[in-house]
Amino acid sequence: MKKIRNFVIGGIENKIINLVILPILGILAVFLAVTVFQYQKLQELVLTTNEEQQEAIRTVSGETMDKVIDRTLRRNTEVYAYIAD
Repeated sequence: MKKIRNFVIGGIENKIINLVILPILGILAVFLAVTVFQYQKLQELVLTTNEEQQEAIRTVSGETMDKVIDRTLRRNTEVYAYIAD
């Protein structure tokens, strides 16, 4: 017989606790552990993906700017050559 506050637990109540409540608490603990693990992995994945995307954006932006500048300079040179003739 266990006494918790004003409740006396014994016999069938003890078996109910052992068969129902304790497994539920165990399942909740496992669920919490899996949730925390997945959150950490997701956070790591997001950070890695963000870094990769930033690098890709920098690369594409740089290449695009180089092409635009090259095209503009070429066009200006052609216009100036036409005017000079």
